[in-house]
Amino acid sequence: MSAMELETAVRFNIPIVHFVWCDCTFNMVQEQQEMKYRRKSSVDFGYVDIVQYAQAFGAEGIKVTHSDELPEVFKRVLNPKKPTLIEIPIDYRDNRLLFAEQCKTNKGVD
Repeated sequence: MSAMELETAVRFNIPIVHFVWCDCTFNMVQEQQEMKYRRKSSVDFGYVDIVQYAQAFGAEGIKVTHSDELPEVFKRVLNPKKPTLIEIPIDYRDNRLLFAEQCKTNKGVD
């Protein structure tokens, strides 16, 4: 959610690997807004190039464009030399199914 953690990881050379699911929204927040209020508000934002973002801090950035790439990416980051961000585009169209049972029993999300 902020750059401070990435800057700290780079400064102390902490070899973390972080996956960033990219859809240009705060999607889970959007889903809850739509269930509670029947509308969304302030959850959309523009595309951020995670590879360039990571590189700007001195971290490694990797972009996955297809699920077939994941095994090779996983091998590549098993022993990272520095903090690494992996950008994965994601389609959340089916997220409402995650809440279907809760909506039936609770009449919404509290």
